[in-house]
Amino acid sequence: HRDLHSFPTRRSSDLESIALFENICSSIDGAGAAGHGHVHTQRLSSSHAFHSRAMEPILEEYERVAATVTVTVKEPKQGSKGPIFISGTRAKIMTGDELNSSYWTAHLREPVNFADAFSFLQREKCCSTYVEIGPQPVLLGLGMSSLPVEEAMASSCVWAASIRKNESNWVTMLTSVGKLCLAGLKIDWGRRTTKTKVSRGLLPNYPFQRERYWHSS
Repeated sequence: HRDLHSFPTRRSSDLESIALFENICSSIDGAGAAGHGHVHTQRLSSSHAFHSRAMEPILEEYERVAATVTVTVKEPKQGSKGPIFISGTRAKIMTGDELNSSYWTAHLREPVNFADAFSFLQREKCCSTYVEIGPQPVLLGLGMSSLPVEEAMASSCVWAASIRKNESNWVTMLTSVGKLCLAGLKIDWGRRTTKTKVSRGLLPNYPFQRERYWHSS
């Protein structure tokens, strides 16, 4: 929430500050959190406190290295759909020219404005299908919590993960592909790569009657 962003310290490396912040979040009731109930916190297993002042010692060197990398965002043709890049810190569409070394250096230091970026995505692009590519679908949960419950759980809204912890990668990916297929997205089945032999099966081309054929006695 916005009022939590004004917390006097963002020194993520300071364990005492983190503990104090956790206590503040756990003490907030529904009224204090804009009606959203208890504020959940979770410590991250991370080598460094990214998006904090703990990054400042490396910013100068980071910008020098980032300057050697060119980022290209292919602009979609007029009237057609194409990939876009929405900044998680600035909550707006970024062009290739804007994704320079200065941007990435600021991105490393600035706090993430996920709620604002997700709201922009909803408001400007009216998205209803979300795929998270990563080791654990953390952002899908944040996205769902950013929407009203009835909208997030609507059948028209698809939330698909690439892989999950403690679950077979292929099970997760194929389950998500099935969701996308049912949602009407075109799947290029020819580009599937796996060492496992998979055979295609035919399904009935008529609606299931859903009638029971079982003797009552």
